[in-house]
Amino acid sequence: MTTVGSFALSLIGFALINLSMRKHMKQWRPGSELSNGAVWVVRTLGYLLLLAAAVVLVRTDGLSVGLTTYCGVLTVAAFGIALANSIRATRLKRDRKGRA
Repeated sequence: MTTVGSFALSLIGFALINLSMRKHMKQWRPGSELSNGAVWVVRTLGYLLLLAAAVVLVRTDGLSVGLTTYCGVLTVAAFGIALANSIRATRLKRDRKGRA
């Protein structure tokens, strides 16, 4: 169960880091932009969630197994975010071609 919770924290953390980047923010929320202060807060919160995911796994599974599990969790979460960005970009391109 801790692996699933850690995965959720990692996924949300990566999503926040993703949205703190201007290119991805325009991709997911066209027409809206975060201020520099808000970008800093969102990015910091994302990194804190990634750190919290590591702490949860290390405290429950020990250092070596916890960090190994954490690497696996990060890999799957990062892949999920990258896949979502790719699908979103493809749909935006297809929608723009459809309107033209």
